[in-house]
Amino acid sequence: MKISLVVDRMNIWGGVETHIRDLCHELLANKHEISIITGEEGIASDPLKEQGIKVVECPEIIPDLKRPDRYLKSIFKLTSILREQGSDVVHSHNMGSEMPTRISSRLLNIPSVHTVHCSAVGNDVKLSTKLIWGGCHSIASAFNQGHTIFVSNFNRDHSLKRGYVNPHMSSTIYNGVPDIVDANIGNLNIANDNEIRLVVVARLSPEKDHATVLAALSQIKDLNWSMDFAGKGDQESYIALAEEFGVADKCNFLGEVSDIPELLSEMDILVHASHQEALGIAIIEGMRAKLPVIASHVGGIPELVSHDCNGYTFPDCDADML
Repeated sequence: MKISLVVDRMNIWGGVETHIRDLCHELLANKHEISIITGEEGIASDPLKEQGIKVVECPEIIPDLKRPDRYLKSIFKLTSILREQGSDVVHSHNMGSEMPTRISSRLLNIPSVHTVHCSAVGNDVKLSTKLIWGGCHSIASAFNQGHTIFVSNFNRDHSLKRGYVNPHMSSTIYNGVPDIVDANIGNLNIANDNEIRLVVVARLSPEKDHATVLAALSQIKDLNWSMDFAGKGDQESYIALAEEFGVADKCNFLGEVSDIPELLSEMDILVHASHQEALGIAIIEGMRAKLPVIASHVGGIPELVSHDCNGYTFPDCDADML
């Protein structure tokens, strides 16, 4: 089949981009013809282009609340691209791409699927964001009754309760990560008096709550540990915060890391402190590396981490408990 994947951005490494990369690899292995339509190509799409996957930029699908006219333009542009590609099915990802993709596929009578990766639920999520997310999804569903995939039961239940989706045209399919056969995976560094290596894999943004992690670390600054933060963002402000908490000498801000499995193979514990999370591919990657996980009890995370069984969960923003 000719399958077109539509996503807001491919210029960063995050859970959505990792999911699309792995999905592309699997679809290629099954002899499908894949193309990616994205608002901005970059670090996540470049390796896929080298494997023969066609990547087309469509900047109009990047959400901009100040420019609603961009949505109209994105529909016309997407319709033109999909018609030219002769797609058999369209698979959109993330809120920004869903509505134009649903409408464009309806105009062309192409079956569509949408995967909801984000969670517009949480104490720090603005009411306007929740309303926009729900409104966009409802409008998109009205235009095309294609299937909607949720990556956690938490997200699906939330949408069903608010009438955003048809229960018969939606399902939960958990994120997965490819198996890796590596002798180093699972060889923990903890031995005798060795330093315990902690890691956070998440972009440096407020909803990922690195501030609570740093606050918690400040309470154990006299123990033998180091913390690596892998993720793109405003490093300077977080380095300043680490200095304020007195732990800067033990924290390493690595920026964008392309080889997460290699990084995790050198670690002892994965920490994930998000305010909101549909599921969290970083947690699954940590589990694949046989790392114990300490994560906030939000969104779909409890569907991965059972407290005191395969890890620990804590109330989000609670540095003392963390």
